[in-house]
Formats: sequence, C-alpha cells, structure tokens
Amino acid sequence: MRSYFLEKIFKKNRCIAELRNYFFLNNFSKKEQVDWTILYVYLV
Repeated sequence: MRSYFLEKIFKKNRCIAELRNYFFLNNFSKKEQVDWTILYVYLV
C-alpha cells in the first residue's frame, strides 16, 4: 500500500514537471508571460 502511494506521488511530480516544461516551451515567448509566471510560481 505504501509503495503504491509513493509511486502515485512520483507520477504526479513527473506530470507536473512535464507540464512545466510544456508551458515553458509554448508560452514563455508569448504575450501571456505574466500568466505563465504566476503558473510557474504556483507549480514550483
């Protein structure tokens, strides 16, 4: 049960990291830079 829980957390953290990379690559140079910065701070 504990290993399942840890694996779930690990997958969630990996998903967040991938989302962060996705937003960084797609939105950093766009006009939504302020929104992206808020999202980045929230995810970090």
